Amino acid sequence: VFFAWVILVVVPVTTVLSRIHASLLSEDQETIVSVHREPLSIKEAWKSVDWNARVRVYKAYLKGFTIQLSMVILFAATIYIELALFLGPKFPEVIAQYMMMV
Repeated sequence: VFFAWVILVVVPVTTVLSRIHASLLSEDQETIVSVHREPLSIKEAWKSVDWNARVRVYKAYLKGFTIQLSMVILFAATIYIELALFLGPKFPEVIAQYMMMV
C-alpha cells in the first residue's frame, strides 16, 4: 500500500509542485535547466511534464531506493558478521534469548 501511494500520488505531486515552483522564479534569476517563466496552474503543470520526464523521475526514485536498500543490507550484514564473530558458538543462543525478550 505504501509503495502504491508513493508511485501513484507522491511522485506525481512532487513533480508537479517542482514544476510550479520553477515557474514562479523571477526573470532575473538564472537556472541550470531552462524553465517556462509564465505562472502555471496545477493542471497546466501536469500537462507540461511529458512522458519521458515522468520516466526519468521514476528512474531517479528507483535508483535512490536501490541505493538505500543496498546500504541497509550492507550494514545489517556487517552487524550480523560482527555479532557472529564476537559471540562465537553462543550466537544462535543469544539471538534466540533476545527474540524471546522482544
